[in-house]
Amino acid sequence: MCGFFGVIQGTRRVPDEALQRAAARVAWRGRDEQGVFQGDFCFLAHYRLSIIDLQTGAQPMTDVTGRYVIAFNGELYNYKELREDLRAAGHEFATESDTEVFLTGLAAQGAEFLRKAEGMFAAALWDRKEKALTLARDPLGKKPLFAWNMPGGGLAFGSSPTAFRDLPGWPGDLDSAAMLLFLHCGCIPAPLCIYRGCEKIEPGTVRTHWARGAAVDTRRYAALQFGRSRASVTPDSIQRDLRRALEIRTRADVPLALTFSGGVDSGLLACLCRDIGYDMRLFNIDYESGAHKSLERANARRAAGILGLELIEENFVPDRIFSNLPDAYRHYDEPCDMLPLVYLYDILKTIRKHGVRVAITGNGADEIFFGYRGDERVRLRSGLLRLAMSAAPAAVLPRALKSLKRNGWPAFLMEKERAALAALVSALGVDGQALLSACAPFLWSLSDSAQRASFRRYSDYHMWRNLFIGTVASNYLLPDISGMHAQVEVRAPFLDWGLIRAVADIPDRLRIGSLFTHRRNKAVLKDLYAARVGPELAYDDKRGMGWNIRFDLWIRQEPVKSLMRNAMQGLSAFGFDPSWALGHYDAYCNGAAASGDQVMRAFMLFAWLKRETEGQDALQAWLEPVRNFVPGGAAHG
Repeated sequence: MCGFFGVIQGTRRVPDEALQRAAARVAWRGRDEQGVFQGDFCFLAHYRLSIIDLQTGAQPMTDVTGRYVIAFNGELYNYKELREDLRAAGHEFATESDTEVFLTGLAAQGAEFLRKAEGMFAAALWDRKEKALTLARDPLGKKPLFAWNMPGGGLAFGSSPTAFRDLPGWPGDLDSAAMLLFLHCGCIPAPLCIYRGCEKIEPGTVRTHWARGAAVDTRRYAALQFGRSRASVTPDSIQRDLRRALEIRTRADVPLALTFSGGVDSGLLACLCRDIGYDMRLFNIDYESGAHKSLERANARRAAGILGLELIEENFVPDRIFSNLPDAYRHYDEPCDMLPLVYLYDILKTIRKHGVRVAITGNGADEIFFGYRGDERVRLRSGLLRLAMSAAPAAVLPRALKSLKRNGWPAFLMEKERAALAALVSALGVDGQALLSACAPFLWSLSDSAQRASFRRYSDYHMWRNLFIGTVASNYLLPDISGMHAQVEVRAPFLDWGLIRAVADIPDRLRIGSLFTHRRNKAVLKDLYAARVGPELAYDDKRGMGWNIRFDLWIRQEPVKSLMRNAMQGLSAFGFDPSWALGHYDAYCNGAAASGDQVMRAFMLFAWLKRETEGQDALQAWLEPVRNFVPGGAAHG
């Protein structure tokens, strides 16, 4: 886990001083080692958090032939198996690192190697002979990778767009279309970036740039596909796949731990850790006081006792949710709609203080096994949609479903997203045509992904949207940025690409055990967990890490309420009519839980814009009135 920055020089060369200043902006991502490669055309700077091969894994790394140089951020979990395959093909290695395996494999096999790679990664490979740069990103986009075409034909790339600020010609203009998409779906999806003219490399793609010309070659090497046979996927095969995903994620030359709520996801991982002989320490964070007892923590203690594992607890004091926000949000180079990033950063700092550098989490289980409240309706929707598509004439269907019946899922998706964006544009009072046109790259990418996915049922679409749009912040952005800020690598076995592809083929009944109660969501995981710890823990109500940290109630109370309204009104300075956000906030305060997502997006967007346009101190001063906030509401009972 690391950070890197690089440049391919164009006709307008970037001075060395600017390169050094730009590189220093990603130094916070890796504080163990730093290294630089500089040639006639290419500059690479790398900052390392050492996890595997602590002695000889320094970067940028050159292969044994001297032709290729790589800056690699992430982990290649199956590097041992791939190294043996490459050795059998005649390749030699000078280190024990996963980076050298990735370097050798990508240089020799290109996209074919990436299809075999199991991990999370963003990489920049420089070919010194051909003067060609290859950029590659993992299939889910867990690791960030940005690029900017500089004036004069050069290219800047790296782990954060903030590094580009020190380069000649960087405009730094905020992109209103990116902000619109953030308010729409809670993230800024690739290829858009918060800065106009900058882009994210799309997940599952590999791109090659040639320094001596304008040619660029982009290829998608991985895409989630549905519609294959589901008969071979069973509870036993799911447990085997999950165990393997966990086992390869325990490969590290530093201590590991497990974030632990005692619920199904982290609980099942703890059980499998025992199976493979790795007794990890468990870490839990929540708010608990004499008046506010944490049922989630009580479950965590019970489960840890049953499993015989050590549980380390961090008590989160409510006033930290706002007083710690400026520091916790400091390194987020784009807006994030997740206020829980504050207590995630706290638990990761606690983990690091205990000498741990790798945290295993249960992230992703709810998204692929349908664990959220309301997901029990997905199975019913799949059946009703299948009936409508087969029996109802297109003329009587709503517009989006009409597109689905006539032209398939890509058309349905485009129609649905366009309509939602058009409605949001109207509510925000902005130039609709210009903004919708600027969103076109996102819509094209969406259509291409849907075409490749080959959805057969609504549940396929639901899982795909969860992974690539709905939970980008919680599953990819938070673990990466908060993890690097705390210098802890976060690994998620449920987000293993092989496991995801297998789960894409399972029958709905294995995910949704009942149409009428959320207690049977994630049915197959709950059944597997019940066999280990008993049904009372396994089938209990869904909670999760930090369940008693009730910011959903606290944002309705003074003085936070005044701060929230100030944030909504503040969006007018960036061209948005605040009545949209204020309307959702008023509805939320009056009990409309469905407006909660829009409220948090508006608040977190304004907080980010405050820091971006006025500075860190301005954000701190703005939050000062709620710095010592004491909640008056009850905790979860």
